[in-house]
Amino acid sequence: TTIVHQGQNGLVRLSGRAVTPGGQFIRNAAVMLMDADTGAIRGTVSGSLGYYQISGIVPGRMYILMVAHARYLFASPTQFIEINGDIQNVILIGELEPIL
Repeated sequence: TTIVHQGQNGLVRLSGRAVTPGGQFIRNAAVMLMDADTGAIRGTVSGSLGYYQISGIVPGRMYILMVAHARYLFASPTQFIEINGDIQNVILIGELEPIL
């Protein structure tokens, strides 16, 4: 038996942190979650310690997780993710964009 933790109304949340490879936090990273079927987008911005949380997610669907920042490049700026319950500690790793 699999136990799936769901919040009020059966909705779930995704949370984690945006950091550099060395572990320094990245604030003001735009983190967006798009429903792969409907195109509906939920989003947030990482806080002063790099933490972010997106709530109100309908479980049992495929989503596209996207992250962007004006000064940082992310190793995986777009990821497909199936969300069936609360997901915590999703780490998004970004490096300073080189100055040309």
